[in-house]
Amino acid sequence: MRPRREEQTMDDDPQAVHEGRRDARPITPAAAAGAYAAFRDVVLRAPAAIAILRGPDHVMEFVNEMYRRVFGDREYVGRPVRDVFPEVESQGFVALLDGVYRTGVPYAGTEIRLCWDRDGDGTEQEGFFNLVYQPILDAEGRPDGVLAFAVDVTALVRARREAEALARELEQANAAKSEFLATMSHEIRTPINAIVGYTDLLDLGIAGPVTEAQHAYLSRLRSSSAHLQTLVDDVLDLARIDAGQATVIHEQTHTGEAVAAALALVFPQAEAQGVRLVDPRSGERGVPYVGDPQRVRQILVNLLSNAIKFTPRGGVITVECGLAPEAPPAARLAGGGPWAYVTVQDTGIGIAPEHQAAVFEPFHQVEAGRTRTTGGTGLGLAISRRLARLMGGDLTVASQPGEGSTFTLWLPAPRVTGEPESARARGARASGGFAGYRVHGLAEVGAHLRANAERVLDAFVVRLRSELPVPELARLERSLLEDHGTSMLTSLAESLVILERTGGVESRMLDDGGEILRVIAQLHGRQRCRLGWTEAALAREYEILDEEIAALVRRQLPEDRGDATTALEVLRRLVSRAATTSARAFRQEVARMAEADG
Repeated sequence: MRPRREEQTMDDDPQAVHEGRRDARPITPAAAAGAYAAFRDVVLRAPAAIAILRGPDHVMEFVNEMYRRVFGDREYVGRPVRDVFPEVESQGFVALLDGVYRTGVPYAGTEIRLCWDRDGDGTEQEGFFNLVYQPILDAEGRPDGVLAFAVDVTALVRARREAEALARELEQANAAKSEFLATMSHEIRTPINAIVGYTDLLDLGIAGPVTEAQHAYLSRLRSSSAHLQTLVDDVLDLARIDAGQATVIHEQTHTGEAVAAALALVFPQAEAQGVRLVDPRSGERGVPYVGDPQRVRQILVNLLSNAIKFTPRGGVITVECGLAPEAPPAARLAGGGPWAYVTVQDTGIGIAPEHQAAVFEPFHQVEAGRTRTTGGTGLGLAISRRLARLMGGDLTVASQPGEGSTFTLWLPAPRVTGEPESARARGARASGGFAGYRVHGLAEVGAHLRANAERVLDAFVVRLRSELPVPELARLERSLLEDHGTSMLTSLAESLVILERTGGVESRMLDDGGEILRVIAQLHGRQRCRLGWTEAALAREYEILDEEIAALVRRQLPEDRGDATTALEVLRRLVSRAATTSARAFRQEVARMAEADG
């Protein structure tokens, strides 16, 4: 005979108890007492400050060890919070508690500033906390108290502020450097032009007869002056770009003309080096793109000149053009395709993987040291990538030592299906539409979004559960539904702050923030694929996020707190960019999983 089963406890079948099934038996008093004791021990030792407040006066019934450690060792239990912390009532915290107790609606806030006298010596200190005020309900469902939960994030806030201050100083220093270089480069060009002019006059014999040896010397002087002028022009270009003074136009044209012009300009250099130039589509129009033809030609000349320098005699340099519906992950592109590309492939010395990112930095040399065989300042690739990004494109490299290098210029291409798209519209879509957003108030909207991120996520999760046709979605934990939601909202908020301070897409701070958002979006797309989302559900998810952000900004932004219209336009573009990145990562994960199953 089977032994009689003991009365079921909470640990026997928690799912049955949770679902209210008839076979779920009541928890024994002993088990309940043990569970309460264990729970109390966890709360007492929790790394967050926790307090229980009772009644409309918020009488403090319980505080844990961390609460005393953070807010000071004073008399808490049995006293109203107004008496315990008289200095904080004017800061709005008691009013928040009143609201939670009265309405039964929880409150959550991030990085909330608090000033209090921790040591009781009359000196207040400043701190920042992530707060949750959760209503405690009685047996009839009415508010009976408030559970206060606080995490001290003071160190994080101060570290971020210091980093932001340092970033501002670096931006100011970079602007000063760029202005100095621009001024000095302009001043240096004047005497160089005079040297070239007087050299030509002497060579023509204006000042008297010139011997053959003197002609040779003057020729070398002219060549050296021209080289120096090229270097100065490079420095001036870089200074203008970094100072935000460089401009590009957006017009629709074809790659063939720019490729042919660039090849013609570098042909003498290639012939002298003994390198063969190959254009398989010579004489053709090439592929359509939207950009600045003069800047495209400048970039291609830089790429071809570099390839010639680092390709040994007898080597080959090939130029190819094409169209791609999507760009590879290595390219930093926005707004969706299609994309035109021009590749410059050489059979030269190649670049080691650990040096490939550095070649786009100013003054970097592939060959370092006094024994290097090639000249130049190392500015060509830095200028080329910046110009490509100004046009809404990018410049990437793929290379292996000893096997040559392939540099690819990516440019926005006009749509070939659907409604016609103007060159201006395509350029704006590719650049993300951020240029010129130096609007006062964006930072305030960003701070408001960051402080209320939890509100957005609360509404976001509720709508995901109710609106998305994803199997088992209702059973998924909130953390899985949020995924990297907090990080994404923080990144969006920081982008608004940076845009107000810098006013342009070429800010390095904005580049860093965009890279963080791109990585978050990629991880999100892969995670949604593994959870069984469809691509349509993923797209709808981003629409919900955009709607909830708009609701927060439009309905809850305090009066006179920033430019909501412009902020929403920027945020919509950023969310759209993240959605495109997530969709691409989603499809890549689908392909990877199919290959693994196959």
